[in-house]
Order: sequence, then structure tokens, then C-alpha cells
Amino acid sequence: MSRFKAGENSYAPMLASAGTIRETSHAQDCRPATTVRELRWPPLWGSLYHACSRSRSVSRTMTVTFFVWLALGVACWLATLALAATLNNSDQAGNGLSYAFAMIGIVMTWSIIAFLLVLAFRSASAPGWVITLAVVATPLSAASAMTVVNLLKGNRDFAGQWPIAALVVAPLLLMLFAVWATRPGMHALVSPRVMFPTVWLSIVALSIIPFPLRAAQKKRQAKQRQTELVASSGREVSRKQAWQTQFDALTDSAHLREVLAFASNESNMRDVALAKARTLSNRQQNALQMLQQGETALMSDLRNLALNPTPELCTLATEFLRLHAVNYQGRAVWDDKRFVVAAQELDKYLYGMQWLAEGGCSLRTALDAYRVTAQAYDDSPERAQFLARLDVFATTAARATLPAR
Repeated sequence: MSRFKAGENSYAPMLASAGTIRETSHAQDCRPATTVRELRWPPLWGSLYHACSRSRSVSRTMTVTFFVWLALGVACWLATLALAATLNNSDQAGNGLSYAFAMIGIVMTWSIIAFLLVLAFRSASAPGWVITLAVVATPLSAASAMTVVNLLKGNRDFAGQWPIAALVVAPLLLMLFAVWATRPGMHALVSPRVMFPTVWLSIVALSIIPFPLRAAQKKRQAKQRQTELVASSGREVSRKQAWQTQFDALTDSAHLREVLAFASNESNMRDVALAKARTLSNRQQNALQMLQQGETALMSDLRNLALNPTPELCTLATEFLRLHAVNYQGRAVWDDKRFVVAAQELDKYLYGMQWLAEGGCSLRTALDAYRVTAQAYDDSPERAQFLARLDVFATTAARATLPAR
């Protein structure tokens, strides 16, 4: 009996270790039985064996999970680097897409890195200041990476591409630290006393650098925009002065074409130019010449030039409009037979037609040509309105006091 008790007492440490198997290391509890007493207790060592097997299975699962996410993180990181390095290699639309995908890549990369760091700090105990620094430095490095992308955007100078180094080094350090923390065997190569301050202080330093660079870049860009604005304003003033000088040189005997050149929106002298055109002594003869040559500027402002709707002018204007309608008849297919697409071109001379109709010009051949052109399009409210206006012009011309021409 005393021998049994003595043997029973000798197994007390083993029973205690069995109760704390989940809290101890594999090296202590998952060792094989090596003594006779241990071999005499198969129930005890059986439970220890199954507990150790489960612990090893969980450890393998955690390792596989870690390296799967690490592979995803590396893939996202490399894709983001490729996008950041080619931000300015395409047209404006392509560069905009590269910028957007680079920002998305940064969010995905740092989200995976944050998950890896959580697993890392669960595997390796770290001082409180290291954890605090990691909580601050990880999102700071993500913001720094976005700042680097903004620095590279629109910067085609090769020498100005160096900030991309921060986008290379910071994620690499973070992922290497996560691997080191989850692999206890690597602690013998680099001790925690060296690893903790080296990695996290380096990341903080790298993360801070892009922010003053971006601030300086914004300042330069603002200064450049201001310089360009001043230069543009100076060019605009010089251009207006040149227009004014040329306009002042025109006399009352100038050709109508020369004066109408100043009626464009580009010169900002439309009202003055039209007023000048109405005073030209040869405007009627000039208008006939311009109609014969098919000059569109005259027809656009026909009602504003104080001309007389003489039979000759009506004939030339009607032929001008007819040719305009005929030249547009084959474009219905290209416009998908949607009249709204062609309306801007076909409506261009409506005011000129109205002035001619009110002056007694019949415009019959021109109106017929416009009807044929419009009817090639599908029915729509815009087409119906256009045809209705043509009918109004025909009626107006018939009621005019002048005989039809």
C-alpha cells in the first residue's frame, strides 16, 4: 500500500502537467515517454498525446493561414508598385485609372499587413512601447504610401521618382517583421532587442519623409498655376489689343468679310463688329460675293447686316441653303437616324431663313431640300418642330408684300 502511495505521489507532477498542457510548450509536454513509470500510465500519456496532436494541428493551420495571407500581401504590394511606377505612361484616362487602382492596392496591401501583424504579435511577446509604435506606424505608413502616389502623379521627371522607395521599403519591412515574429527559430539570427527598434523606428522615419515633400510640391504647383494664370492673362490682353488695333484700321470701304471676322466670339467684339458692318458702303455687293462663294459667316448673321432682300440676294441665298440641305442628306445613317444629333447643324441658318422669308423670298427649293433631309430621320419631337418651322417660313414668304422670287 505504501509502495502504491509512493508511486501515486511520484505521478503528481505528471498529472499537473496534464492539466496545463494547453498552457505549456511542445518541448515540455509533447515529449515521448522515456521512463518505466511513464510507460505504466497509458491513459495519462494517451491524453497527453491527443492534446499535443491537436496543438500541433492548430499550429500547422495557423502557419498555413499566415503564409497564404503573406502571399496575397506580396501580390498586392507588387501590383501596387507596378501601378505606381507607371502612373504617367498612358493618356489622361489611363493615368487616372492607374492612380485609382494604385490607391485601392494600397488599401488592400496594408489591410493584409495589419492582419499579419496581429498574428505576429500573438506569436511573439513584445514590449508595450513596440505595440504602441506599431499601432501608430502601420496606418501612418499607409497614409505615407498614398502621399507617395500623389507625389508621383503627373511627375514625368525620372529624378523625381525616388519617393517610390518608401513604397518599396516600408511594406517589405513590415512583412519581414511578421515572418520573423512568427518563426521563433529566426530569433537566434536577429534578437528582439535589435529587431524591434530597427524595424519600427525605420518605418516611422520612412513614413514621415513623403509628407514635407508633398507640401513642397503643392506649394510649387500653386506657384506654377499662378504664373501660368498671369501669363495667360497677359496673352489675352495682348490678343485683344491686337484685335482692336486691326479693327480700328478698318475703313467704311472695307470688305464685309473683313469686318465679320471680328464678329466671332473669339474677339469679344461681336456687337461692335456688327455695328461697323451695317455702316459699310459696299456691304450689299460684298454680301452677294460671299453668298456666291458659299461663305457661312454671312448666312449666320444675315439678319444683322441691314441688307436689302433683293431678287438677286434671294436667289443666291436660296441656292446656298439648298446646297447646305443637300450636303447633309446622306448623314442620317451616321447619326443613327436621330434628328436630335443633326438638329444643331440643320438649325444653324433658321434665323437667316426667317429674315429671307419675311423679306418675301420664297425659298421653295431650299425648304423642299430641308424637308427631304429631315424626313430621312426617325420621327421625333425635334424633327416635327423643325418641319413646322419650315412650313411657317413658306407661309410667311407667301404673305410678304414683295413678290415671290
